[in-house]
Amino acid sequence: MNEKQAESMVGNNLAPIMEEILFRGLIYQSLRNSYSNTAAIFLQATIFAIIHINPLQIMYTFLLALLFMWLANRTNSLLTSILAHSSFNLTTILLSRVIKEQESAAYFLLLLVFAIAAIAIGGGVRVIQSFYGRSKEFN
Repeated sequence: MNEKQAESMVGNNLAPIMEEILFRGLIYQSLRNSYSNTAAIFLQATIFAIIHINPLQIMYTFLLALLFMWLANRTNSLLTSILAHSSFNLTTILLSRVIKEQESAAYFLLLLVFAIAAIAIGGGVRVIQSFYGRSKEFN
């Protein structure tokens, strides 16, 4: 396995699973025991953003953490946020290979557009499945 394959495997498979279990699972639940639901959501998103260290990442990871938390709460499943997180990471990895100039504003905007699309697709599929799974018409 070469370095790029290892990066892809960790970035797209292990990191989203571990981060979602940790942040949208353990940290969120722990914060909910001491704070309101809204405060717990924003605190877990803040912690998630801060651990990414890079100032550019902090801005969008905070928003992603809010979206991942919304998906997990909406569907009552970490699987949804794991799928959305994996979709985002896969999109990031693929785009970073296509676009070599990683520090440009154009790269960031393109990455953001594709990442949001990937999250929408990943989360949307699960939300639709959840909706139809609860509908009496489809049981």
